[in-house]
This record gives sequence, structure tokens and C-alpha cells, in this order.
Amino acid sequence: MAVLLWAGGAQVSATEPDLKYKRIEHTIHFAPGQSPYRGMEWSYPVVLPAPTPVLQRLNAWMRQLSLAPFSACDRAVELQVQAMPDSQVLQALEADPAFTACDMLQSAVSPVSALGRYVFVEHHTEWLGQTGPKKGVETLVFDLKLGAPARVEDLFVSGALGVLNDALAERIAKDARRPECSGRRFDWSQVSLQSVDALFITYPYNPREWRQCGDGIEALNGPTVRRLLLKPRDLQPTRRWGWQMP
Repeated sequence: MAVLLWAGGAQVSATEPDLKYKRIEHTIHFAPGQSPYRGMEWSYPVVLPAPTPVLQRLNAWMRQLSLAPFSACDRAVELQVQAMPDSQVLQALEADPAFTACDMLQSAVSPVSALGRYVFVEHHTEWLGQTGPKKGVETLVFDLKLGAPARVEDLFVSGALGVLNDALAERIAKDARRPECSGRRFDWSQVSLQSVDALFITYPYNPREWRQCGDGIEALNGPTVRRLLLKPRDLQPTRRWGWQMP
């Protein structure tokens, strides 16, 4: 399948192999007695190989995303660990009782899709709440031509979010199995493109909502999606992420 390659981070080619990556996975252990949980999951992907500056920036960006929630515990913690290798991050946080007290259980960045000049990832977070873990999910985009983050909404025409929400509501209304889901709305942070004709809408885990509406993924596809894109050519070709075994 066609993929992009980066010549100085400025061009997209349709003749290269699909993106390959390995997954970096860590457990930041909590000291015994400080939390009802063993520790928090911290993970992110690394594109292999990364010989060009733009791929190095993509890898740095994905790691930075995975570290960003640490600022909710202490802004100084996030700034400190950004410059550390992973082994030092683990040592520093496992020795910090304040980090355990923050009740963060997961920060995991995962690849979703790669379309033309854009790479889509999802960032899953989990926190210990009063009645149980609280989960969050956010879709983010990286522009391989500019070598910088982008915004999902900037790939669409003005007013597209309302049209997409209406299209989802119409599709749900036709499903007699889901009478309680007509109000299932979403914002741009939940949208990832799978092709120029298809997108996914991801919802964080919510037991009540999922019982009524099904799991946390909705899909919209067809000409409605394509006609709402500003520059469909910038989202071609469609490529696959390939996970490489350690």
C-alpha cells in the first residue's frame, strides 16, 4: 500500500512503505499503601526508523502528549520529565509521593490513522475518581508537511461540526435498538479520519451511555464526509500503521 516519505520534511510521496512503529510501555509503580492501584500505565508509539527531522519531531510530539497530563499533578513535574530519558522519569515519579496522590492511572497515546500529510493519534487518560476510575479520550493530529501539530477542525469547512452531528443523530434515529441515544453529540476532540470518505467518533468509557448506545465508537462515511473536507487531496493516500514486535 502507498505511504508517504519525507524529503526534508517538505514533500509527500506515494511510493514508500506503510508507517512502522514500536510501542513504548511503562508502569509507574506506586509505593505500597499509597494507592489502591499498583501503578499507572504510561505508553506512546515511536515510528521506526526516524532518520528525518520531521519524523523525529513526530516521535517527540507523541511522547510529549503522553507526558502532558502530568502537569495536572504539578506543572513543574511535566517540565522536568520532558528532558529526561524514560528510565529517569520512572525513577523520579516513583520516588515522589505527590505524584501518587494525584490519582492518575493512565496516559496512553496510540496511532489511529495516517492520511496524506496528516497523522492521527488518540490520547487515553484515566484518573481515580470518588466512585471509580474516570476515563478520557482525545484525538490529535500532526502535520508531516509542516512538522507540527494541527487541529482536526482546520481540515473541514466552517460549520462542519454541526452538519456531522446532525448526520449522526439522523443515523441513530433510524436504529430502533437505540431509542435513548438521539442526543449523542460530539466535538472535534473526538473525531479521527479513516479516509476521505469515513471518520470515527470516539467516546470515553461511560457505563450508562454505553449500555444505552453501544460501545464508544460511532462511524460516519460517504459523500457527506468528503464534501465537508477543505482539501481532500491533502488526506491521500491512505496508509496503514504497522506495529513492530519488540
